[in-house]
Amino acid sequence: MTESAFAGGIPFIIAGILFAADIFRKKIYICLPPAGWLRYIVIVMVLWGLGIYTVAGWISGHPYPGGPLPAAPCPSTITAIALLLSSIGTLEKDRVLFILIFAMLIWWSFYAGIGASVIYGFYVDLTLFASGLFGLAVLVKSLKKGKNEG
Repeated sequence: MTESAFAGGIPFIIAGILFAADIFRKKIYICLPPAGWLRYIVIVMVLWGLGIYTVAGWISGHPYPGGPLPAAPCPSTITAIALLLSSIGTLEKDRVLFILIFAMLIWWSFYAGIGASVIYGFYVDLTLFASGLFGLAVLVKSLKKGKNEG
């Protein structure tokens, strides 16, 4: 077991529980944002996380079995951030659990996105870091917008 199992595993368990709670309470609705730049970025992030990330990892010198698979934590995080970005517009209030889920995913995107790139030379994870930065920027903008409207 590695240190990253604790650093990533615990936040993923928390995020999964919170995500399940929001789904059960019907607080999160996954749908593409209306036409615009966010819609296209979400689509690209989902495609990247579900397959292109894996191929890019293999091409960059990390082939199977040592390379990433689409179900690995890093591409799963990119996909999860994209799905949460797709649901930001549907949230009107009671965003606490949503923000906690996002915080867990952003934590992993920063931790692994920088760590794997620096320690292991796995530079594809810089896209994980970039998705975390982008997700954080959209979340902050959304929260400020909601605060100004309320």
